Amino acid sequence: MLTQSLSWRWTLLINAPIGLLTGLLALRLLPADRVRAAARRLDVPGAALATIGVTGLVFGVTQAERHGWVGPATLAGLGGGALALAGLWWVEARHAGDPLIPRALLRAPGVRVGNTVMLLAGACFIPMWYFLSLYMQDVLHYGGSPPASASCRTPWPASWRPGSPRSRCGASAPAR
Repeated sequence: MLTQSLSWRWTLLINAPIGLLTGLLALRLLPADRVRAAARRLDVPGAALATIGVTGLVFGVTQAERHGWVGPATLAGLGGGALALAGLWWVEARHAGDPLIPRALLRAPGVRVGNTVMLLAGACFIPMWYFLSLYMQDVLHYGGSPPASASCRTPWPASWRPGSPRSRCGASAPAR
């Protein structure tokens, strides 16, 4: 509905005031952590390599449509991104006094399992919304337009309430 009444650019711009408001509220409501902030240094090489690496991977994937998976632009983006991320791993292990993510944290079993579960959940649930939209529009012929199809999907996430007994995979928790 936002794209039809204004333009597609508003889907990107709508997050700016929400982020600004959230940041201002955080500054106002959250206590400052002065002791820890003074002891930490910014890891500029790590941040730069992480940014270059992820940007290179995204660039490579987006170039695959135009140039194919073995096209020079695609391979350069994917290779450059992978090389920058390998450089990030090396810099963080050897030279960073205060790394972005300490390796000991990644070795913790709980963090390892949590990261694996989130990777698999994201790989399953993020594409689901895209294919569900196509299925509802093209196969079931709900609404005939993307906003009408989206309104058919709204009740599902709207039914999730944090802390609700039914928010855990749809099963009800026993009464206490």
